[in-house]
Amino acid sequence: GRARVVPARGVPPRLITALTQPINWLTGDILLDTDDLGLLCDGLTVADDPADPRIAARRSLFDWIDATGADLGATYVSSVDRYYAAFPQ
Repeated sequence: GRARVVPARGVPPRLITALTQPINWLTGDILLDTDDLGLLCDGLTVADDPADPRIAARRSLFDWIDATGADLGATYVSSVDRYYAAFPQ
């Protein structure tokens, strides 16, 4: 079966993202996008083909944290700046 993210007891994704809105206002960023959460909840972002070499080459989250943990949180990358800001002409 396909893995899915299930919001707490039927809480709709729109409500969850609405609850994160104050964090968005404080940071000027988007913590959690409704569309992205919807994709996660529907299971559409799951890579489930074990024969795919890109999946086989992945490491565990814990291994990644062990390798990069000292640098986590040292800098902040805004998703608004990264994905939505206008490019210079």
